[in-house]
Amino acid sequence: MTGRRRFGMALAFAAILAGGCDFLPRMRSQPSSKPYERDMPAMPANLVPTTGGEVIPDAAKARTLANPVKVSAAAVDAGRTFYGYYCRHCHGERGDSRTPVGDSYLPMPTRLDSPRVQAATDGELYRAMVIGKGHEPVMKSTVPPERRWRIVHYIRTLGR
Repeated sequence: MTGRRRFGMALAFAAILAGGCDFLPRMRSQPSSKPYERDMPAMPANLVPTTGGEVIPDAAKARTLANPVKVSAAAVDAGRTFYGYYCRHCHGERGDSRTPVGDSYLPMPTRLDSPRVQAATDGELYRAMVIGKGHEPVMKSTVPPERRWRIVHYIRTLGR
């Protein structure tokens, strides 16, 4: 074997040995996040509700639930406006359920001017509006909470 050949083989052998050595260990042993082990970033305050959102009263609690909005001409007038947005197309202008939409349902929508509805407590009317009753659609995601109690005030005027 010639000297050149020996030198080349020694160099190749050294290269193979060097490949197994750990020259830059910091690249492999640095702190890192593995899949599904990532540290979660700190959430800004009040970004996600933590109280569970709006609490819908059960039937027993609804009977005793008081309307937090004071009765006033402004509240009733606002309720009339909101009633027009969300309720009038089925229940009618006067709460008598005589509308083309109301007439298309079987059974017809509840008459809001009836003694039974007018005898219900404000909390019961609120609950029926939020969770729906019979054909009444669930209005929880449609009617904002600050408008619901004003609609209840307006419904009270329909029985007079």
